[in-house]
Amino acid sequence: MSLIGHNLIKCAIRGLLQWLLIIFVKSKTLKKNIVLAISGSSGSIYAKQLLDSLKALTALAEVSIVMTDNAILNWELENGPWDPELVPFKIYDNRDFTAPFASGSSAFESMIICPCSMGMLGIATGVMFVDP
Repeated sequence: MSLIGHNLIKCAIRGLLQWLLIIFVKSKTLKKNIVLAISGSSGSIYAKQLLDSLKALTALAEVSIVMTDNAILNWELENGPWDPELVPFKIYDNRDFTAPFASGSSAFESMIICPCSMGMLGIATGVMFVDP
């Protein structure tokens, strides 16, 4: 990746983290629950940078991660081996319907989909239906 591309990624992640900090400061609860959905879209370097940055917010946020099988494959192609032991957050399988954030009554305030293609955005917002 070029130096310009790497700096753009860092700038985007920094902007997202600043937005999260503003939400944390304005909220009434101390610790926020965030779901990070790592999709199988290309660009898992964004998710890696975001994970590294979210590690600094562990006092302010509880992060849960959900990944597709394709996301793990893309991670390994773009970033090297995926090792869940190096991630300090709870990781759920994308087919785990007992995950706390799978319920509409759970106390999760935010969900970040990273990387997010336009197709994934359509699925996440309910605009597009995917036939299994």
